[in-house]
Amino acid sequence: KQQVMKVPTQGPHWSYNTDMGHIYDRSWQQSYESSPFNFSNSAIQGQLHYEADIPEGTELEFLVRAAADEKALEQIPWQPLESGKFTLLNTDRTLQYKAIFKSDNGDRFPILDKVTID
Repeated sequence: KQQVMKVPTQGPHWSYNTDMGHIYDRSWQQSYESSPFNFSNSAIQGQLHYEADIPEGTELEFLVRAAADEKALEQIPWQPLESGKFTLLNTDRTLQYKAIFKSDNGDRFPILDKVTID
């Protein structure tokens, strides 16, 4: 017969010993950075679409950055979106997006299901 011993723990990141929120600064905000992806055609603008559940009191914000290649991308600042739209240089061939999940109370956050970029 297998003997099971339950061990008391403090949860992830000692969650019972700290205030709710992001482990870095305790803000009620989390972020996700996509992997950089490449595209071959020249473009001067783009559009980000998403599917998400955004409960009342929460927010979901997106930023993008683009450059000629992945190495140059690291030096480019994030650009906030205007109604999902963003601008590109005709030399840009690498793109990355960031999603910022914001909560009003640290208990509930948006749930992002899908992102597409045209």
